Amino acid sequence: MSRTLSSSISSGIVVFLVVVKIHLETERLMLREFTDNDAALLGELEQDPDVMLYINGGADTPMSEIVTHTLPIFLAYHKIGSEYGYWAAIDKRDGAFIGWFQFRLAPVGDDIEIGYCLKKSAWGKGYATEGCRTLINHGFTRLGVRRVVATVVDGNVASIRVLIKSGLRFDSFVQEPRCGGLSARRFVMDASDFDQLSHIAQTNDT
Repeated sequence: MSRTLSSSISSGIVVFLVVVKIHLETERLMLREFTDNDAALLGELEQDPDVMLYINGGADTPMSEIVTHTLPIFLAYHKIGSEYGYWAAIDKRDGAFIGWFQFRLAPVGDDIEIGYCLKKSAWGKGYATEGCRTLINHGFTRLGVRRVVATVVDGNVASIRVLIKSGLRFDSFVQEPRCGGLSARRFVMDASDFDQLSHIAQTNDT
């Protein structure tokens, strides 16, 4: 779906309209496509060492890299109309950008990799689980996904809890090259896992 968002300059005399495509919505979040104007938002997110600790070891991402590498990768999925990729997470209450979610083909194999990166102000509020559950549900029920995977560096206890609450199960220990080869844990959910969890949820609702 597409939605037109309007804003005005502080003088009150200039109004501009921006059309953005909303991929999915949750109770509190909109997951929208990225735009060419989102580099500054990504810079604010990815230049926080605490945010990046379990993604690349805590290194700042230079704005030049965000503009020439990170954002173009995000936009490439949208330009071909893919149901997979990266989406900006927007808080419905105030329209604030709080981070991003990914649901894309894994680097190796045919699995779909899920992940997220959220600002510290959004930590501990259930947004990560809310977004992950929605993407997983969409993937299995609408896209015919066969298996969802995620890799979490050891020590990232919060994200491990998010994946478990989202229905993924521990699969194996691996090395995470994107974080200096640190030890990590691989979590998975296949179609049978999803069907079983859905059946349990339906049973509990009756």
